[in-house]
Amino acid sequence: MALEEEAAGLYGVPLEEFTARRNARAKELKVEDRELADAVGRLPKPAVAASAVNRLARERRDLLDALLELAGELRAAQSSGDGARLRALTGEAHAAVRQVLAAAGGLGDAQLDQVEQTLRAAMADEGAAAAVRAGVLVKPLAPAGFGSVDLTGAVAVDLAAPETAPVTRKRHLSVVRPAGDARRERAAVEEKRRAKQANEVRLAAERALDALEAARAELASTVEAVRHAEQERDAAVARVDHLRSDLHQAEERAASADAAVRAAGRALDRAERNERAAMSAAEAARKDLEALS
Repeated sequence: MALEEEAAGLYGVPLEEFTARRNARAKELKVEDRELADAVGRLPKPAVAASAVNRLARERRDLLDALLELAGELRAAQSSGDGARLRALTGEAHAAVRQVLAAAGGLGDAQLDQVEQTLRAAMADEGAAAAVRAGVLVKPLAPAGFGSVDLTGAVAVDLAAPETAPVTRKRHLSVVRPAGDARRERAAVEEKRRAKQANEVRLAAERALDALEAARAELASTVEAVRHAEQERDAAVARVDHLRSDLHQAEERAASADAAVRAAGRALDRAERNERAAMSAAEAARKDLEALS
């Protein structure tokens, strides 16, 4: 318990301070408990994503608890075969995961992916959920396959086994169990196996529904983009038709104006010839008049 308490304190410090704080605490403990000091000194520095989850367990416990409660409701809906409830809860869980990820801001894409995988592992497996709630992760978790989430090396301390667990296990190995106990144990193991398989099926259903939701959103966005493009195309076609009409009218007006210019040129030529003829006649009349006088 002492090591768990020490780990709980250390894995809550900022990642960049972890090593210095761990070493300083181990040095302090050597005075009173060398064994505990050595154990503290061996606590590994957490990965970036694991540290982010540890921080969420302390700073946004409300979001984590809400997500993990939803996970329990999802498992219940899966067990009861309530498809409508399962779909509704899946949507809520998807939104809750996004909310927790938003609270873990300041991470790169790869680290955010690892945080999301850790959250989904906690949703799929109660042991992983306990590890996430404890806030002493050393490395991110992976969602369950056809078995429970592998926590080996993922948590700083053993959360499940008490300090006397090794002695208890040795004592149990030496006891010959009755056949009824053996049958009950086998039934319990089989039930656990089926529960794990059900968890895997549920997780696959969640992923499929998440993918369906994303595909539907992408389809809606694409349909809207196509509709907008069609509207722009129709407007452009109408504009081209309008410009073609304007061009045709302008060409007709230009042709009419050209014909008017040519007619005006011919009229000008006639007027100039008439002017020259009138001037010649006037000059002849003047000369005739001078001759008479």
